[in-house]
Amino acid sequence: MSSWSSLTIDRREESITIDGACFDMVPSGRSLVLNSMVAATIAPQSLTPLRVKVPAGEDEADDILLVEPSTKGFCAENGVDVMQAAYGVKPDQVILVYNTSQVALTIPCGAEVATAKLMEKRDDGRYKFNELVSIDNEEFRNEWLDYRRAREIRLKGEDGEKYRNVTIGNELDDKQKTKVQKLLKQFRSVFSTGPTDLGMVKECAFRIRLTDETQRVYEKPIPVRPGLRDKAEKVIEDWCKAGVIERGASDFNLPLFFVKKGKDGVRPVLDARRLNMLTIPTRWPIPSLKELMSKLSRNISKAESVFVTSVDVASAFNQVRTAPEDSHKCAFSFLGRQYVSRRMCFGLANSPSVFAHVIDRLCGHIDGLAVLMDDIVLVHGSFEEHLRAVSEFLAILEEHGILLKIAKSHFFVKNFDYLGFKVTEEGIEPLADKLDPVRSFPRPRSRKELRRFLGLTNFYQHYVKDGQKTLSPLHKLAAPSKSPYQWKSQHEEAFSRYKEALLQVVSFKHRDESMPLVISTDACSTGIGACLYQRDTTGRLHPLGFFSRALSEGEQKLPSRYLELLGLVCGLEHFEFEIYMQPVYALTDHKSLQLVLHEKKMRQNVPVRVTNLFSRLSRFNVSGIEYVSCDKGVIVSSDALSRTFEISNDDDKDEDEDIVDRGFLNSIELRPRAPELLQVLQMQTRRAKRLAESAPDQEEPIMVSGDVPYRSKDIIQLQEIDPALRKMDKAGKLVKSANGLWVLRSNSDIIALPEQLHIEVASFVHAKMAHPGALALEKILKRKFFIAKIALICREVSSACEICWKIKPRAQLKGLSPPKPEMTVRPWQKLYIDLSDFGSLDLSGNRYFLGVMDDFSRFLVGRCLPDKSAETVAYALADILLSNGVQGAMIRADNGLEFRNTTFDSVMEKFNIRVAHISPYHAQSNRIERKFRSLGLKSPTREY
Repeated sequence: MSSWSSLTIDRREESITIDGACFDMVPSGRSLVLNSMVAATIAPQSLTPLRVKVPAGEDEADDILLVEPSTKGFCAENGVDVMQAAYGVKPDQVILVYNTSQVALTIPCGAEVATAKLMEKRDDGRYKFNELVSIDNEEFRNEWLDYRRAREIRLKGEDGEKYRNVTIGNELDDKQKTKVQKLLKQFRSVFSTGPTDLGMVKECAFRIRLTDETQRVYEKPIPVRPGLRDKAEKVIEDWCKAGVIERGASDFNLPLFFVKKGKDGVRPVLDARRLNMLTIPTRWPIPSLKELMSKLSRNISKAESVFVTSVDVASAFNQVRTAPEDSHKCAFSFLGRQYVSRRMCFGLANSPSVFAHVIDRLCGHIDGLAVLMDDIVLVHGSFEEHLRAVSEFLAILEEHGILLKIAKSHFFVKNFDYLGFKVTEEGIEPLADKLDPVRSFPRPRSRKELRRFLGLTNFYQHYVKDGQKTLSPLHKLAAPSKSPYQWKSQHEEAFSRYKEALLQVVSFKHRDESMPLVISTDACSTGIGACLYQRDTTGRLHPLGFFSRALSEGEQKLPSRYLELLGLVCGLEHFEFEIYMQPVYALTDHKSLQLVLHEKKMRQNVPVRVTNLFSRLSRFNVSGIEYVSCDKGVIVSSDALSRTFEISNDDDKDEDEDIVDRGFLNSIELRPRAPELLQVLQMQTRRAKRLAESAPDQEEPIMVSGDVPYRSKDIIQLQEIDPALRKMDKAGKLVKSANGLWVLRSNSDIIALPEQLHIEVASFVHAKMAHPGALALEKILKRKFFIAKIALICREVSSACEICWKIKPRAQLKGLSPPKPEMTVRPWQKLYIDLSDFGSLDLSGNRYFLGVMDDFSRFLVGRCLPDKSAETVAYALADILLSNGVQGAMIRADNGLEFRNTTFDSVMEKFNIRVAHISPYHAQSNRIERKFRSLGLKSPTREY
């Protein structure tokens, strides 16, 4: 810690003298208290602007004000949060406050609302770094100058030519490439030449301020795994050479461990959680990924010719020095030696905000710059403009000692990778190598592994059609539950279908604000979906995003028109960031939804849930709702997001809004719409459009279901896209008939029916053949068709038929018979055994108690055991049985391994004893367990 020999404070001159050096008592970064100028009432859970008084002087008018929440005062005590932001300095300023409580609050006039810090400009127009070590510290400055001189000497050798490995865009002509190469040569010192060549930020140092400086954090070191030791030693050696750490002694110690990185590398991880709990947070706004990608997309769409430079800061956090008085707080041990940190480390709570602060203060004024931590991108529409911006950017980095990674530096390119996405002139799409871990993920064997898989899918979920709807069964299985983990066919189907969908990820276009927005929505009985588009001058729609989710049980009870309204509202809310305060046109395949914006009858006498939907819809500028038939491509895309590949049973007209029925019985009542339903079904297949358009009218149909003719070509193409039939064909169970249809090898008269036609055909045959029962319907269908799981489908169709429910008699179900009492007529006829653990050894060296209880007399006898091995338990049990003359009895035991082994079974066989094991998770069926509870066996029991 620093110490001074003399310190003098002059209140009149507002100065402080430390060891002869004079400083201003009001340095840059001084704190201010902001008080409200007027009384203001804030509604619950709402954001409200509030005018506050800024006590700043006239000489500080050009400074920047960083506003932060106050830790005391009215707002802090009543749950009013202040939005952290930077403002200009003026006597009265308007800031944003948020009421987090459930009731309205009135902020009185003059109440303390927030605190603020002034950031003073330097002579060159940029701002000083506040909360950091003073730049007037001579030792601190000399360290940077020594580093700079040493690096200049090193760059005169071979290291000075490594900048030539930087990627330059191939689209540039020779003249432009020459200019770029000249620029890179001029600023070659900004590129790191290796892992030990780290930058050093010139004017700032990282502080670790604790809430209580007297507290210490010391945790024992974590042993290094033998397989990683050699590589870990190399990492520590490189850190020492680069000046990141140095040998030292400290009363702090943080655990350090290593994990595998890539194929051959290791990544050091510093567990600083306990230190972070004591650290005073340093606030600085970090932009969101959605905001950055939106800004980047708009910049690219505005430019006719795009020039992009993408760079990555090499070991970004390690380029910021730690203040000397705080370096001992970030200490760790490795192989019996302790090291202290001289640079800012990854894992500390304030590292991201401090580095974001550094980059924003240095480069935030450059036009076309997008920054998220160490990933920096510059986008411009002309070569000369981009050249000037890149030149200014590199000059700033060189002046302040920040280095870039050569391997991830791409200058003047058209296509580049940024934050997990591939960005081109045409649009944005996921990186293929980032999707491979999801595609190659093995089948989850536990809830933990399943949650790991679902976590991998989150980042790119909006690029996969029907993503959340497809994963709905897996989310239900991954939810916390007391039931055992069971992987069923529906989970395997969802798992495989999502992996197949990853092969068809869509590239989203860049947002062009001159194009109008269009949202297409659809809903079914199980889910809702929406697609956001932008419409060009030719009327063509370009996708901007997808949305889908499953319906809750309450939402599934809503009539179809309200489900369509729910799909529209949820779609608008999901894309609120892109469409807020902008007109958007809606497309739907439900005619009644057109009346939502105009007819009052639609809003009268509706459930409260629907009233809330109308209220949520009013927040958006929906310019119109247009009806589009369900066979249009734009509706099919939305429809695919909201449902699985099965025939829809929703009708556009609800005769009775109080009766909601979406079961298989509607497939009978909706026979007049069967051709339209088949067309929707065909449009949902991969080659749906060609299938619908290429069917020749003159060909005789192979099969007619209702009014729907099924020609051979239609059925063949549906068979080819059915994964179950393809699997049967590979196994040799199917053959081609004369007309090209797949039929059973064992019986050529039986057609292998595609899964998409199972319900359609079964429902038609059920209605056509006088509503047979499930067994009779199964026999009828088996004469002509092979249908997987035909018994289940027949039961579902027949049990969902409304006519069958009204006409056919139902057998009266009898109640369950009472359980038969278990009775014994003599002692030792039936026994209960159990093993109790006391947690520690007693004076005799015993830990376990083997108890045997007679069912007839409730007599309990037992033995104390030192361990619970199979031989020990079997020997003690045999001793008890011999002592009491037990033979030919029945024993009931639990499912412990001590009662399920060959040694135990051989002993029971010799005594002619039959063993019955109780059901898992049903301990009360073993009566000795209750006996143990009543006796309160918590300590070793003597053997009598």
